[in-house]
Amino acid sequence: MKTNYKKIGLALALVAGFFVVYAMNLTALSTRRATVESMSGTVEVKKNGTSKWVAASKGMVLNEGDIVRTKSGSKVVIKLDDGSINQLTSLSTLTIQKLNRSLRGKDTGMDVEVGKSWNKVKKLDVARDKFNVGTPTAVAGVRGTYFSTEVEQSTDSTFDVFEGEVAVHQRNDPAYQVAVRQNHRTEVKQGAARPANASQIPADELQAGLAGGIEGALDAGNAIYDLNIKIDPPTLQPGAKATVTVQFLENGKAYNGAVTYILNLGGSATFLQNGAQTLEVTSNEKGLVVIEITTTVREEITISADVQFEER
Repeated sequence: MKTNYKKIGLALALVAGFFVVYAMNLTALSTRRATVESMSGTVEVKKNGTSKWVAASKGMVLNEGDIVRTKSGSKVVIKLDDGSINQLTSLSTLTIQKLNRSLRGKDTGMDVEVGKSWNKVKKLDVARDKFNVGTPTAVAGVRGTYFSTEVEQSTDSTFDVFEGEVAVHQRNDPAYQVAVRQNHRTEVKQGAARPANASQIPADELQAGLAGGIEGALDAGNAIYDLNIKIDPPTLQPGAKATVTVQFLENGKAYNGAVTYILNLGGSATFLQNGAQTLEVTSNEKGLVVIEITTTVREEITISADVQFEER
């Protein structure tokens, strides 16, 4: 009986093992899909396994291996089955490299050959899901974020992050990664050993990037706030005046409402409004304030600001 018990146990283990392996293989073949959410201009698709480009249309189903390209003055918004969104702008080409699901989670891979794309990625299960965006020179690993990818004809790549964080590495060297957080960017040059250190996106480029991206992509309650301060001229002669312009931004655009600034001047400069180095002032209904300062010595003007506003 003891021997028979062992044999039966072995037989059951083999049968159970067979069914587990079968189920895993079946799940690994489970495919996902994307659809053309909207488009304008001329957008074409080359389906996986074919050599012919066909006109895209709203609602068109896209699968793993399909290639999408836009002609001059055109754009397309692609929605994945998990709710993630990709937007391609004019003269861009994108390949859906991976779009599958297994017991280990979802695996999504997009390759931008040339042009610019915006990606709004739904929050992932960090332990299970993968979402990578590749270019000829780099790969960005994503964990639920909003960012753009631009590939020039030289194949140099730029990654701008507007929300969340991405980890970028040189395409052939995944060991060295650069973490790029909100409002920062990295560049990966053709032939470079590694990505450039992350740096802040200039305010005007940040505003332009947000304005040109996916409509409504930033999560409600997770807006991006920024402050632009301009001093003209930046260096003052004794007795001269300078104009200080302070603009509060929400998602790259002028804030809709009044805010209160507490401004502090460095050095010897003072505000003409009160003759002091500290000034509390309320902006107009677009977060803008323009004030004048002066100084008794030649100096380069420095200023810091605190902002009080109602976060919506």
